[in-house]
Amino acid sequence: MKRLILTVGFIASLLSTISFGVLLFVPAFYDEDYVVVDKTKGIKSFNQVGILSSDPKNGVAKVKSNFVKAYVEGFRNKDLIIEKNQTYKALCGNSPVPNCPPTPGPNPNPNPNPQPGNQVEDWGNLKVQAQEARKVTKGKGVKVCILDSGLSQHPDLKITKVISFVRDDGGDRVGHGTHVAGIISAQDNDQGMVGIAPDVTIEAMKVLTDSGSGSTDGIVQAMLQTIPEGCHVVNMSLGGGGDSQAMYYALSKMNEAGIDVFMAAGNDSRAVNVPAKYAASFPEHAFAIAATDQNDNLAQFSSRGPEIAFGAPGVDILSTLPVNGSQMGRLFGKASGTSMGCPMAAGVCALRRAQGKPCKDLGVDPGSPQLGRGRVNALKSV
Repeated sequence: MKRLILTVGFIASLLSTISFGVLLFVPAFYDEDYVVVDKTKGIKSFNQVGILSSDPKNGVAKVKSNFVKAYVEGFRNKDLIIEKNQTYKALCGNSPVPNCPPTPGPNPNPNPNPQPGNQVEDWGNLKVQAQEARKVTKGKGVKVCILDSGLSQHPDLKITKVISFVRDDGGDRVGHGTHVAGIISAQDNDQGMVGIAPDVTIEAMKVLTDSGSGSTDGIVQAMLQTIPEGCHVVNMSLGGGGDSQAMYYALSKMNEAGIDVFMAAGNDSRAVNVPAKYAASFPEHAFAIAATDQNDNLAQFSSRGPEIAFGAPGVDILSTLPVNGSQMGRLFGKASGTSMGCPMAAGVCALRRAQGKPCKDLGVDPGSPQLGRGRVNALKSV
């Protein structure tokens, strides 16, 4: 029996229709469109001519809402799920509503753009002992995929590939995705700053628009795409919306593929957000990350709860800013949020995977019970 998961697409009005053959009743009109995720792939349930757009390899298609609704109602006993649209946002800043792009703060180097010979090691790197861990490995051979606001060129970043799921060129005009990428992989090149795992391969999947928000369907498609792309580690510094069966399903497929998925817990000081709240269902490969301060305490803004797997530095973290959107001529700036703690932990995982070790057993330093298994430690992980 096929099981379909249907989620709202965020394109408001598409004119094409889809035919399912004989419908059991004439539906009312619905002004929303949906995305269909078919576990069997191939989307064989529908006449291909009626599909608005499809990605058969991953079993994803966009279809007209009124026909979908009729199909669901007509076959309500066939294990079908329909869910409403959710909006997900980049998680940066100290509030539920992100403050992007990162605001450049005081730079440990008096020059706003550190020069050769003045490479900066962020306090978070020092706290997790990344400097010592990089003497063992820098993450070579590990592919890290970042689902975020895209990625822009930067002299301290080595970008391999960018895929956009929001119908643009994949460039980062928010600043969030580029900041996340620098935390993981800023180059160890004697200038600028250095990331946790500078030798990993970075692939960006843009799922958040230039306003910093995105939709369920784009994120789900990107999550599924990480499997054929061969991603080893995935960073998702985003969250929001209500429960999503589609995201849960996509996470289950990533878990089956052995992909380690790191998700920011949220910045509202309350319960862990979606999708990070689903991590506890897949403890081998999915991890909800809380943010910690310089004293290894849970950051005041960090979401919290039993779903948290690890804590990682997430307050005033220095990282890269997009060249085209840099403020005051700066290529680097500081930001706070579980969005920053999440790539810290993902970078540590990349170092561990380069050693052929599972990330469920990341080395940690003891911390508050609110930090799950503890605050990540790169040296203890390799």
